[in-house]
Amino acid sequence: PPPYHPDPSNPPTPPQPHPPPTPPPYYPPPSPPPYYPPPSPPPYYPPPSPTPPPYYPPPSPPYYPPTPDPDPYPYPDPDPTPAPDVIRSVTVNLAVKNKVLDLAKWGLVNDDYEGYEVVAISGNLVPNSPTKTVVQLIADGVVVASQTNPGKKLRLVPNDSIVWGDVTTLKLKVIGSTKITNLSIRLR
Repeated sequence: PPPYHPDPSNPPTPPQPHPPPTPPPYYPPPSPPPYYPPPSPPPYYPPPSPTPPPYYPPPSPPYYPPTPDPDPYPYPDPDPTPAPDVIRSVTVNLAVKNKVLDLAKWGLVNDDYEGYEVVAISGNLVPNSPTKTVVQLIADGVVVASQTNPGKKLRLVPNDSIVWGDVTTLKLKVIGSTKITNLSIRLR
């Protein structure tokens, strides 16, 4: 190339001084991280002691009071020697048909036996009819015992307690026909 000749009319621009470099922006130093205290250790709970099972005392055997010996006679008899039943009998030897016999008139009961209970009337019969025969015991007009077709044995037991004295008439009524050999009354 041709040698460089400076142009006197256009002198070269002198080199401009460089401006001073811009200082870098100021950044404050970073703050230290906030202080967090170390975490507290968890509270101490002592290990649970094993709970013993509840104590139940052994059950006591039930108490049974001793049974007293039973009284062989829990209900003492007010009269330890009760009087035996009184049995009064009479011989009749009478054929009766649809008839009423007054037992007091036949001597089976009287005032001596006032307060005695009439237990039974019994007797021996001789059947003399093929038809139905009914024998009734009547106290003060009320039928208290009855036997149908008694055959040879009569037995009348009052269905209620009959006490001579509380009742004043005691009769035997024969409906039909039979022969009465004898009669007995049991009093108590």
